[in-house]
Amino acid sequence: MLKFFYLTFLILLMSCSTSETLVNYNQNPEEVINLEGSWEYISKHDAQKDLDSVINRIIGKNSKQNIFSSSANQKNNRNSDYVAHLFLRDAKRIKITQTRFALYIDFNRSIVEEYKNNRVETIELGEVKAQRSSGWQNDLYLIDTLDDRGMKITETYSLVNQNKNLQRQITIRDKNANEVIFRRLYIRKN
Repeated sequence: MLKFFYLTFLILLMSCSTSETLVNYNQNPEEVINLEGSWEYISKHDAQKDLDSVINRIIGKNSKQNIFSSSANQKNNRNSDYVAHLFLRDAKRIKITQTRFALYIDFNRSIVEEYKNNRVETIELGEVKAQRSSGWQNDLYLIDTLDDRGMKITETYSLVNQNKNLQRQITIRDKNANEVIFRRLYIRKN
């Protein structure tokens, strides 16, 4: 009888635990911070290759294969462990367009990413889904992406060096709270 109560208590305790949720960034800076413009990454390295190597440190090299195939994911569960990184982009040159309601970032591709201020929303890429929150917090523009397996990517954009440079900090954290942080520094090119 004691086992039954213990088991019931354990199941109840597990069902009460909550998974992480994203916060709604609803703070607007007192002074408008203008991130708008064309920016070039200050490095001779390939920006996307650098990003891929960081992602591989967190999720492993083979985890990105066949991520869009649900049948492949059923065969190899490791491929479906994390998907948030699929929504992370990088390029040597980026272009930012800013409005009161959103930030639009062109990562030198045919598609421009839209980050809506003050919203938490579901984003999709084929069968892959994640939650995204973006908006201002003090002098930082934050973008959080969280998948249902616990991988969270936080990107912050800010102006540094007397507003001459754009700094992008990317934090990739897995479900076990292991994280990798790296920074990108850009120079305005317009």
